[in-house]
Formats: sequence, C-alpha cells, structure tokens
Amino acid sequence: LSESRIPFFTDCEKNYTFTADPLYEDYYVQYMHPFRSSGWNRVNVYQNFEYDEVRFHEDDGTEYQKDTDYLRHYVSDEALYKTIVEEIEKHDEPLFSMNVTMQNHGGYGEESDAPERPMEHTITVEDDLGEEQYAMETYLELMKRSTDAILELTKYLEEHPEEPTVLIFFGY
Repeated sequence: LSESRIPFFTDCEKNYTFTADPLYEDYYVQYMHPFRSSGWNRVNVYQNFEYDEVRFHEDDGTEYQKDTDYLRHYVSDEALYKTIVEEIEKHDEPLFSMNVTMQNHGGYGEESDAPERPMEHTITVEDDLGEEQYAMETYLELMKRSTDAILELTKYLEEHPEEPTVLIFFGY
C-alpha cells in the first residue's frame, strides 16, 4: 500500500484474517486497543469484524488509571497484557483476543515524553549519535520493556496449560 493510503478507510469492509466466523465459532472473540476509539475510523471498522466485544481505552474495563500503566503518553504493553490475563481468567469459553499495543508508537525524541511520567532509560548507546541519541535510547528502552512484558505473558501461559494457546505477534 502507498504511504498515503489509509486501509481502515478504504479496504476494511470485512476482516478476512480475524473474522469470527467460522474459525472462532466456540470462542469469545474480542478486540482491545488501548487508545482512543476516535481515530482512523476504528469504531466502524471493528464493528465490521464481527467481534463479540470491541474495547478501546475509554471503554468500561479498559480505563487505565495508574501512572504505572503508562510509558510516555501510551498504555504500556505490560498493562495491556495484564488485562489480557484478566480476560483469560474471566471467560469460561476459549478466548480469541486481538490486541493492538501502543507503547512503542513513534516518535522517540524528548518531545515524545510525558513530563508527568518521565521514562527512565536503562539502555545507553555508546556511539555519539548527536540529536538522535535520545531517540535511539528511547526506542531501545521501549523494545526491552516490550520484550520483558511478552516474557511475562508467555510465562503466565506456560504456567496455565489447561487450554492450548497460540500467540501470534505481528507489527509494522
């Protein structure tokens, strides 16, 4: 797709990859996106995807309140994965949960920080990258924290083998 193309506006009449029918017939099928529903035609798009439940940041049960739920201006991967675990434990039927993470959303410069929640950097880039130094360290710090959160989620799933589980990650 071209850079100027916005698939949610032009191409999303039906979700052929993650549609609820027929593959997930016996599952509770949900979509969670820890950001506002108002952007990118999200509400209309995800209604067409036939989920049992669609939840955005401002919806009941997904309102992240604690400062520790955030990195910069975004809900952390750790907080979203804890919500997924809560959903797994809440449902008797198998759960299909499609989720979008926001923690690593660009930009990465100092202007991307939330002054009320400064992010501590534990990673230092040794080369002098000039103006890009802070951005590179922020990006790498976020990747590290994403990896740590994924490891915690997979650890939980390994400790609860009652239901076979498949995790699929993709990004762009």
